[in-house]
This record gives sequence, C-alpha cells and structure tokens, in this order.
Amino acid sequence: LLRQILQEEPPDITSLNRDVDSDTRRIVHRMIAKDREQRYPTCHELAADFEAYAARRWGPGWKLNPQGRRRAWDELDRHRNDVPGYADKVAIALREAS
Repeated sequence: LLRQILQEEPPDITSLNRDVDSDTRRIVHRMIAKDREQRYPTCHELAADFEAYAARRWGPGWKLNPQGRRRAWDELDRHRNDVPGYADKVAIALREAS
C-alpha cells in the first residue's frame, strides 16, 4: 500500500464518480499530484481556486457575509498552509453543497 501511495498515480476521480465536474477534478488532482511543483503551494491558493469555482457554480452570492469570509481566512491561517488539512474541509463543503 505504501509503495502504491508513493509510486503510483491515483485513479482519475471521474473513474470513481462520473458526476464529478471538470473543475472539481482539476482542483482535486492538483491537491493530490505526486509532483510537489504541480500541487497548490499554499492553502490560500487552494482557497482562491475554490472561491472561483464556487462563484462559477453557485453564483457570486455564495459567500454569505464578510464575517464568514474572515472566519474562512482565519481558519486557513490556523492550518498554517496545511493543504491536506484544508482539503478535508473543502471536500466536506463540496459534499454539503451538492
């Protein structure tokens, strides 16, 4: 299992769920890329990509209020740019929104 994690490419998420849209596929694959240079360098860049995705998918009013946005950025700072930790939160948000 560890050899697979380290050496093999993960399956395309659309092979696991055909309903996954291309933007979600792009974000997820960038988060789990084997090559560090291809991954999001910071949680802030992941959040910016997610915000752009959410605005396209749900419209610009998806952010409910400025306090909610501030809490999201504060949470990113608490994760100290821990992309996998923040990725879990993004995955939960995507599940809840669909």
